[in-house]
Amino acid sequence: MKEKIEEMASFFDARAKGYDQHMRENIQDFDKYYQALAKPVEGRGDKFQLLDLGCGTGLEFPYLLAAAPQALIKGMDISDEMIQEGAKAHRTFGERIQWARGSYVTDPLGKSEYEVILSSMTMHHFFISEKRKIYQKIFDAVKLGGIYIEGDYMVSSDAEVAALARYYEQVENYEGAEIGKFHLDIPFTVERQVMLLKSVGFDPVRVIYRTTTNAVLVASKPKE
Repeated sequence: MKEKIEEMASFFDARAKGYDQHMRENIQDFDKYYQALAKPVEGRGDKFQLLDLGCGTGLEFPYLLAAAPQALIKGMDISDEMIQEGAKAHRTFGERIQWARGSYVTDPLGKSEYEVILSSMTMHHFFISEKRKIYQKIFDAVKLGGIYIEGDYMVSSDAEVAALARYYEQVENYEGAEIGKFHLDIPFTVERQVMLLKSVGFDPVRVIYRTTTNAVLVASKPKE
């Protein structure tokens, strides 16, 4: 029997209150992962704009602001409930965090707007073709010489094949699944992620952290 597939925003709205605890229980080496996610901005003394895509409740925000206190973070998420939970949890950061209800799939991200764009545990919901389109938007929105940081579930080649097979089985009767309308997990290998990022112009793409189930990548936009 196929499991029920839920619409993306509704899925996260329904789980917002228990989301942080769920992630603590399910992300391998939780603190090390988030420390690695913040490492690329560590020590930046200048103010800079950081866009966090699919930020959820902002679990990474304390790590980012500890590493770079001058960061001005804009967190974007499709779930109103996630944003509300995050705004309560991180209210002490004040104006250093702005929250935006929106979809990085359909909403414009701008052109050369941000020194740093980041995503954590969100890009594994998209199929290859849609993910490449998202990466192109991110590349365009990063300033010359800026970076995109991605932390996500990344798996072995065998697990990737199994996830893709399950994806095809699940989405057979769900129009819009390929563009992220529904909550589906399609984790890829680190190698495929690097390839996709390079295909839109990022270079180099470095793997700065890796476990058996997740990794952190830093993709640089050339200065010219």
